[in-house]
Amino acid sequence: MLWTLATRILVLEAIMLPALGFICKRDYTICETSLIVDYRLTMTHPLKWKVYPYQGKLYQYNVTDPEDATPIPTGEVITADGWEEERLVIVANGTLPGPPIIVYEGQRLVVHVINKLHSDTVTLHWHGLPQHGTPGWMELPSLHNVPFCQVKASYDFIARPRGTYWYHSHVGTQRTKGLYGALVVRDRNDNMAEHNIVVQGWNHHWSADMDQTMFKNDGIYESRVKWKNSYSLDGEFYSTLLLTSAIINGRGRYYINWVTQEHNNAPLSIFKVRQGQKYRFLVINADNLYPFRISVDNHNISLVATDGYDIRPILAESFVIQAWERYDFVLTADQAIKNYRIRARTLEIEADRIHRADAILRYEKAEDDEPVSFPRPCSVDSKCLVVNWPFPYFPEDAFIDCLQVDNIEAFEINDPVPLASDGRFREYFLNFAFPGIDGYGPSSVNGRRFELPPVSALTQPREIESGCDRTECGEEKVCECTHTLSLDYGDVVQLVIMSMGKGAGGFHPIHLHGYSFYVLKVVFGNYDSTTGHYIGPNTDDINCNGNGNHTTSLCNAAMWRNQSWGGDNIPGLNLLNPPRKDTILVPAGGYAVIRI
Repeated sequence: MLWTLATRILVLEAIMLPALGFICKRDYTICETSLIVDYRLTMTHPLKWKVYPYQGKLYQYNVTDPEDATPIPTGEVITADGWEEERLVIVANGTLPGPPIIVYEGQRLVVHVINKLHSDTVTLHWHGLPQHGTPGWMELPSLHNVPFCQVKASYDFIARPRGTYWYHSHVGTQRTKGLYGALVVRDRNDNMAEHNIVVQGWNHHWSADMDQTMFKNDGIYESRVKWKNSYSLDGEFYSTLLLTSAIINGRGRYYINWVTQEHNNAPLSIFKVRQGQKYRFLVINADNLYPFRISVDNHNISLVATDGYDIRPILAESFVIQAWERYDFVLTADQAIKNYRIRARTLEIEADRIHRADAILRYEKAEDDEPVSFPRPCSVDSKCLVVNWPFPYFPEDAFIDCLQVDNIEAFEINDPVPLASDGRFREYFLNFAFPGIDGYGPSSVNGRRFELPPVSALTQPREIESGCDRTECGEEKVCECTHTLSLDYGDVVQLVIMSMGKGAGGFHPIHLHGYSFYVLKVVFGNYDSTTGHYIGPNTDDINCNGNGNHTTSLCNAAMWRNQSWGGDNIPGLNLLNPPRKDTILVPAGGYAVIRI
């Protein structure tokens, strides 16, 4: 391919360390790079050495006295949680996560993806980017495009708007096996130093394929004992899936004993700062299920963006990031010169199931040692603020205030919400639940389990014959079909996203491909304000219809209980400065109102 002399390009073909990645020059028009997708083994050096962890360093397998040996550079090995038995991963350019791709708003980005997998196809999704003019690059198999088996395919699109995004595979469980990385679209006028944080739950025994199969076959067993369910801080059932650990930028530790906090001393990711300077941290949750509470010892953090859109700064002790979300925060390095712990914790309550990922915030000139730091204490006289908490309350004795996502304010004042009168207004109630015979059946929306169409829905929508207009689907039925909402250009669309009825699956994230939406309102179920525990669904606003009430009906044909509600006439809507997002939590027994 020939480019004109007036066009400056940068091509990066080499395998690189995650800390480096691909950074396009600010004045380039076209940015070109490559991602080589291949298999790798954890805890194995590329020269085929086995390694083991000791005191935060790595050593070759045959070193008997690590105190008197030279460690192997950590950046040359995919460690994950440091478990010494190898696990097969699928990665880009030999790193976990894949290299960050950093460009400036408005640049043309060309990414060549080279598939070296023996038996797998590959497709990449550019998570959060609207892809105006290039919708085929959203890359959802059978919806927009098809995965490729050939050696090479190229993505070519304009990087906009500015913000924190990420790329990941959309084939099977390749993402949970490591095929993901940060995509950052920078503001040309912003010169603040940045760090990327990507957090993920980890299982060093097997991949999500095994988890899913075990879940369908009566769960996970260890030593003839069935793995127990975990419960979240609201007292509700959360997960039966097995996590052995969690990782930040591909590194973490396996905790052998949760009570004593004994771990395997695997190396952690390190983020370097200089005293007196400010840094923007771009945080991505690449997990498929688990939310994480993020904090930095001895430092308050100022949240400034979510899902690529700026918000009015919020000074907080910590924040919760749901699966697939992104949050940016600014940290001022105003503490003593030493090491501090960056913490990511799941929201489970069992002492042996609270999964944690740690990283190190290292001040320039600090010693190369482990942090001896602690989270900020929360007290009746000095309460902590946690942003994006998925429940309305913490337990009263935790001394923590919660700020939910619908109380976040957009920073932009020239980004008006589309009003119901601005176009043809459409409103849809979508209930995300698991309505099987036992109440834990197939995942579905309004009782419709999604069936992938046999052709591309983007280019061949009229050839899809698996729609939901069939007798098997209905108000109190569960069916499998290609569920679609037909919209016209210029429509103002309001979605009321719920988790109610028989088979309601608790709180969970929802991501909308190709759009950002305005978060107008979030209503939680009923909770005990003292314990923080879930009591039951909110029954005031929504009529589930069907047979029974909010717990016995499938809630497939919901509507407002007050029939005068509709359009902009719904109490509590924020039509002035709501945040824009592409991923949102649907609260247990509650609902969220979003608009595009």
